[in-house]
Amino acid sequence: RQFILVLTFLVIGGYAVGQDFRQQYERAREYYAGKKYELAMEVFRQLMVYAPGNPYPEHASFYYALCSYRLNYKPLAKSTMMGIRSTYPSWQRMDEVDYWLALIYFEQGEWFQAMKALATLKPDDEIRNLKSNFLHKIGDPEILRMLLEDFHDKEVARQLIQTLLAQA
Repeated sequence: RQFILVLTFLVIGGYAVGQDFRQQYERAREYYAGKKYELAMEVFRQLMVYAPGNPYPEHASFYYALCSYRLNYKPLAKSTMMGIRSTYPSWQRMDEVDYWLALIYFEQGEWFQAMKALATLKPDDEIRNLKSNFLHKIGDPEILRMLLEDFHDKEVARQLIQTLLAQA
């Protein structure tokens, strides 16, 4: 009889903990949607830690990084995204992690790292626009040549041609 009572408390306790994680995650997402990034970061930070019954560490880490980015804490956003890459390499949203890493690298003028982050992504209009928005900022044709040599990318080739024509 005591065994059944203990088992019942364990099951109910585990359910309550799971519900608490879900409620915290939903609250953090509401803060994020409402652009209350500081509040969202605090709740996401609590959910980033692996704990039995917590299904949200990857998602919480991702949104924590996005909040950091939105608050202009870009080094923190970058390191959090890099942490996701190393800790959860097979996470189903890794393409989004790579996209955000590329954006941060581009903004920091780290052209080669940005292109490397984008290299595994399937090219689409959003990726092409991201590249063209930042590649035009490279005024040095030698950097563009090296990027083209390393990545064999059409957007890089297009920008190299435009840069060379503008200098002619």
